Amino acid sequence: MTFKKLAIALAIVFMSSLSPIAPVARRIAGAEVGTLLGWMSTRVLGQYDLLLVEDDRMIGESLRAALKMEGHAVDWVTDAQLASTTLATERFDLALLDLGLPKGNGVDVLRELRARGDATPVIVLTAKILSESEYAELRTMTQRVVAKGQGAHLELTRVVRSVLEPA
Repeated sequence: MTFKKLAIALAIVFMSSLSPIAPVARRIAGAEVGTLLGWMSTRVLGQYDLLLVEDDRMIGESLRAALKMEGHAVDWVTDAQLASTTLATERFDLALLDLGLPKGNGVDVLRELRARGDATPVIVLTAKILSESEYAELRTMTQRVVAKGQGAHLELTRVVRSVLEPA
């Protein structure tokens, strides 16, 4: 938590009490109260904004449902162009990125994201068998690489949790 967010959090606590410093706290918090309350509710409740990039409808629907059951807000796009545009215009706590996509591929989306200096955490989803060099390149740009397949939903929800809330 940044110093500014901590100061605002303290201001909110004092604003809501009968404290003699409540008027000062209200001035300190100003218009940032709504922003901070949103930030606090997201982090305290463990809800995060995720972008799922998956072209297979059946896989996308089931992954989105599993992630929503974990309490996350999930936006879902189905091709590389939409993924690039969405990542360039919106902020997410985590992106889940398939490699094999229509209108481009996941690796190009990832390279573009990193070239812009965007540090959004990314978990790559793939059914492809990767060579050692492909895997090594992906690992330099992502938090994890997860294989799609039987039982992948349970593995993915565990990986998402570990990336978003490291011990």
